[in-house]
Amino acid sequence: MTWIEAIVGRLSTTFGGIVTFCEDPDGLLDSPAVREALRAAGMRPLEWEGDRSFLRGFLTVAENDRPLLIVRKEGLRSVAESQLSGPRWETVSLGMLFRKFHIETVRQTPQSYWDQLLALHGETKALLNATETAIHMGRALFGIDPLHLQFADGWVALLASIAVSANGLPAPVAEVTARWAPTWLPKELAKELLGNPSAARAALPQLLKDHPELEASASDATRVLLHHTPRTIQRAVAKKWQTIIADKPLPSDGTGREVLTWALDYARGLAEGAASDELCRVVNQAFYQWVQKHYTLMINGQDSHVLKIHTLLRKLNEDAGESPLLLIVVDSLSLSGWLVWEKVWRAQGIIGECTLNAAFTSLPTITSICRRALFEGSLPDKFGPGEHSQSLERRLWTHRFPDEGAYFAAEELQGIRDALCLGRRRIAVVDVSWDRKGHGIDPRYESPEELAVVWAERTDLRKIVREALKIGYRVVITSDHGHIKCEGSGKPDVGVLTEERSQRVLIFGKEALWQSYAKRASLQERVWDYRPPGLRKDCWPLFAAHQYGFGYAGSLAVSHGGISLEEAIIPVAEVYAP
Repeated sequence: MTWIEAIVGRLSTTFGGIVTFCEDPDGLLDSPAVREALRAAGMRPLEWEGDRSFLRGFLTVAENDRPLLIVRKEGLRSVAESQLSGPRWETVSLGMLFRKFHIETVRQTPQSYWDQLLALHGETKALLNATETAIHMGRALFGIDPLHLQFADGWVALLASIAVSANGLPAPVAEVTARWAPTWLPKELAKELLGNPSAARAALPQLLKDHPELEASASDATRVLLHHTPRTIQRAVAKKWQTIIADKPLPSDGTGREVLTWALDYARGLAEGAASDELCRVVNQAFYQWVQKHYTLMINGQDSHVLKIHTLLRKLNEDAGESPLLLIVVDSLSLSGWLVWEKVWRAQGIIGECTLNAAFTSLPTITSICRRALFEGSLPDKFGPGEHSQSLERRLWTHRFPDEGAYFAAEELQGIRDALCLGRRRIAVVDVSWDRKGHGIDPRYESPEELAVVWAERTDLRKIVREALKIGYRVVITSDHGHIKCEGSGKPDVGVLTEERSQRVLIFGKEALWQSYAKRASLQERVWDYRPPGLRKDCWPLFAAHQYGFGYAGSLAVSHGGISLEEAIIPVAEVYAP
């Protein structure tokens, strides 16, 4: 049994006509896969925030209807029972699924491992604390035994396997495993390398150089991993794109409209693999200078032709008028990434013509700020209470369009199709899988644009777009921010990273701490201390300059959070049927 099947088995009913309420303290029902499985079992997931009037629609429930009202707040059971006759009340939680394991350790482990964890849980006899749970997981899921690490090439083999993987160890396993680090590997460094493949790739050659006896004792299997050399990507720099930059550089005093137009030309060069790292550096130095001088005026300006993420929904809604609109938001899709997708989708017959515009996103370019700015329709200093989440986005969308709005994760194909068939006039679909894939890119092997070709050929978004266009929806595809390849300049020891794996910005809660860190000699020419308008008083960002990142020194990764043109300007593409 999978963990999703366990939840569905608890909540699904064999008969309709009754309302099921479900408390969800751990947000398990936010998972698109869980929602889809519940729909497949005949349930109808809905959000209930405690509004009594909302329950009037459930005074009478059809015999074939199985509404499932997801409860986010405590103390609402009496409200439900006072309004409805004999409702069913359930609770799902991590404790229900993994009662023998330390729950916080499970919570920090990606859901992709939970089915294995559930099987392991069934074979476990005793209750385990945090350390015991992490060791148990390490042994069973990753073949990591603390005793084995102390002998032969245990540590070298483990680091080599991490270096060539797409993902590092889950944080709890990495932290516990690092306690057994050998003398030649400091514990804090071991923890970082175990959880970060790009850091392991950068550190391993130097560790072997400093300790030649490590490779000498390696097994044949480990040697294969150690000498897993990357393919060097050579791109011919197209002369026409170099000419565009040389003859018509980014306008240092240009209007927002002029910069967006220029960004579209630059993105076309990136999409064709025709921009060198040096060219990107020149472009983004010029873009940063423009941001310093003009970003405040632009972000607060009233030019309707300059698209901005926090006013985008209002404009799209006005432009759509009475037409049904499907908005697809792809986390971390850059302008150049969309141009690659467009080319592939045209060739596959998914779309025909495309009207492409560009928009400014919010700074810093992290999901918790940018995507919330999109759905909330304001800059961060005007955000309402609560932390960012897809659950919050769902509520914001349905509040904006109370009678006609429907919000889905891209994996909720059945729910999306139901909404399309019902003719819901404002549908939002959010895809976060492209962002996850982007963070796992090894820049030594491929660029984001190269990966985008394969992604565009296979993503399920193709089915959604094709079906929506066929029945007359206007389809607009946009993003929350872009991304950029970056080189680590050293892991920070202060600051708060507001989003896991964002290497391009540090967030400080106080100005004094921000200033003291920005002035460090070791960071000169590697940071930009610009503070954008519209931020909360407790948000002081320090941006990595050019194509640097706050990762392990010398590591290469793809990330976001910074001020590069690739991160800060996003696509807004309306596509049409072929």
